[in-house]
Amino acid sequence: MEAAAYQVICVDLDHTLLRTDLTQEAILALIRRKPGLAWRLPLWMLKGRPYLKEQLVKHVALDVTALPYNEELIRRLQAVRHEKKIVLATASPEVWARKIADHLGLFHEVVATSDTVNLKGRYKADCLEQRYGAEGFCYVGDAWVDISVWRKARAAWIISGVSTLIHQARKVTTVEQVLPPPCAGVRSWLKALRIHQWIKNVLLFLPLLLAHKIQEAPRLENVVIGFLLFSLMTSSVYLINDLLDLEADRQHPRKRHRAFAAGLISIPVGLLAALALAGVALGVGYGRLGADFCLATLFYAIAVMAYSFHFKKLYTLDVILLGGFYTFRIYLGGIVADVPVSTWLAGFSMFFFLNLAFIKRFVEVKKLALRGGQSVDRRGYHVDDLSMIQSMGTSCGYLSVLIFTIYINGETVAQLYRHPNILWFISVFVLFWVTRLWFLAGRNQLDDDPIVFTLKDPNSYLIWFLIALLFWFAT
Repeated sequence: MEAAAYQVICVDLDHTLLRTDLTQEAILALIRRKPGLAWRLPLWMLKGRPYLKEQLVKHVALDVTALPYNEELIRRLQAVRHEKKIVLATASPEVWARKIADHLGLFHEVVATSDTVNLKGRYKADCLEQRYGAEGFCYVGDAWVDISVWRKARAAWIISGVSTLIHQARKVTTVEQVLPPPCAGVRSWLKALRIHQWIKNVLLFLPLLLAHKIQEAPRLENVVIGFLLFSLMTSSVYLINDLLDLEADRQHPRKRHRAFAAGLISIPVGLLAALALAGVALGVGYGRLGADFCLATLFYAIAVMAYSFHFKKLYTLDVILLGGFYTFRIYLGGIVADVPVSTWLAGFSMFFFLNLAFIKRFVEVKKLALRGGQSVDRRGYHVDDLSMIQSMGTSCGYLSVLIFTIYINGETVAQLYRHPNILWFISVFVLFWVTRLWFLAGRNQLDDDPIVFTLKDPNSYLIWFLIALLFWFAT
């Protein structure tokens, strides 16, 4: 058999030309844009894949320009385009397939799923054989379901690194090229799970620390377990948010390189990972920390999802919720450690983290203004709001310092600290740190997230080390 005899190259779409699955992308887009229709998805699925895809086409308009394409495959197809007929042969709906073909300008023909036939597996094999003859084409595919197509093809290009699949394909046709797709390594997974964001969950230790009960081993053990389990839940929420934010992330200059947006991690794998993390967090949490921890953790996850779906579009309310999420961590730490959270700590944390939330929004709007834009995408802010955001943010930051200074004069402080006057120096350092962040934000020297910036900033490390040292001296 001479593989070169073919004149047609038929190219699959999902996980071949694309690093993702269009139907899965459309389902996520439907959930994100029209959550009221999400309940219909199981009903559409029961009527078969063609009907499901037909309904998704009606309700979802996909932006094919931002999808993660297999650039190496495209280069190889372009190199032979003047010699061979390039056909896009896909189980995706024809509307989407033609949009992609028009966008790339690479294909001579498009063969796609109809209203009645899902063009996949043996149906695709029969269709291509009927159109181009037995062994009259080369097929570019990626999965086990493509074996039936390769069986009728003259040659195969395989977009996979699975050795057993490649071996099986060689039994039925000539394998000309193997292009293993890029996959997510440990680094990509750590970024997707936002391990660096776990630093925020250190707030769970704060009630135990400020109650001066950190030395009590059973309480400390509970907080450590709570920290780990709550961190798993937050990572689960990050994964789900990334899946629902695919379109927006692909339009962002930095976020488009995220594992899901770039197609390095598939949608089903991401969803399974999110469910597994949440299951471990709730299951182990119920067994070790009780129902209160599970209910609080589940409430947090639902609240964050509601924020991502709707509330982050509402100006002012979005930053109040962001600040509230931080304060919630402190209350959760109190639940796990069985330590009451004082109203002083709650008030300080709420205003302190409101300040950080306003800084985050200020930086976003400031960058938008520098690019000549007018409003932040999917946010309720405009460039004209910069001065208001700054004034509200600085006010919250200074109010948190004021609450702390009033707390220093209270009777409780004298009972907890041997040298309470040392705490006054802490208020000075906090005031300096808050003011410094706002100066850096105004000079465009601050990242979107002030927490992430703090983790990279040596000066912040020094300031917070001195604050911790002063707390120790005061105790």
